[in-house]
Amino acid sequence: MEPFSLSPRRRGFFTRNGLLLTVRMLLAAVEPKSEAELETLLKFYKDKAELFIKNSPLLDGVDWDNENHADEICTRLTQDKDRREFFAFKMFVLSKIVDQAIIENNVRQTAWAIYHITMAHCFFEMGDFDFEETLWQGHQAHVFLTKVQDASVQTPAQAQAIEKLQPLFERQTEVTLHTWVEDEKPIGERIGIYGLPEETLRAMAKYHLNQFERKRQEALQAKEDKRKEEEARRQERIVWNPVFIACISLATAILVSLVNKFIPPH
Repeated sequence: MEPFSLSPRRRGFFTRNGLLLTVRMLLAAVEPKSEAELETLLKFYKDKAELFIKNSPLLDGVDWDNENHADEICTRLTQDKDRREFFAFKMFVLSKIVDQAIIENNVRQTAWAIYHITMAHCFFEMGDFDFEETLWQGHQAHVFLTKVQDASVQTPAQAQAIEKLQPLFERQTEVTLHTWVEDEKPIGERIGIYGLPEETLRAMAKYHLNQFERKRQEALQAKEDKRKEEEARRQERIVWNPVFIACISLATAILVSLVNKFIPPH
């Protein structure tokens, strides 16, 4: 489990500075303080990529450590260049290219590969569900607030009108809101409201439309959180069950020894 998460369901909420610090920590992990620490950075990239790839469902049925499966592995990991597996694979391959370039004193290839492995790591971290969802929802919220602000300088009466319209928009289905947003026909005429700018009404419709997607994403994240928790419990059982069995066996052996020692045979 990661030491920190952008998910609002874990460990409270970030401040603005805390959010920026967390993102910097994600993207600048194991930052080398000197050239001597470059090997540590490359090992971090390689190990993190390999661990992620080995646990990916994309490799179900193939053996990462089997050279005969190399072509199939490469095909699976590179067929979708938007998945995190693709960027993890780039990190892994590029780390080996850097190692070889350093051995051969190929400065230009080393610099080229270091640039691309760093970019691959950034895209890998940005592809995490929590990171991507945080970025997307922040953008959507910013777009909504900007559109509402630009629509007009709201008077108190306009603010009250917007508040009173909230229940109306909340009662609409996703299909209805999508139609209002996309067909470019005036929303005010549809609902009999003429005292608010059309831009404001459309911004409200977009906001409520986005809530459907947000709820879907929250449901997916809740499902993923549950899967991770179940996996963590499964790993704990794998670790502790042998220990428990060994303790029972040892206790049984000690008990038998004591019985044999203090109770003479008939």
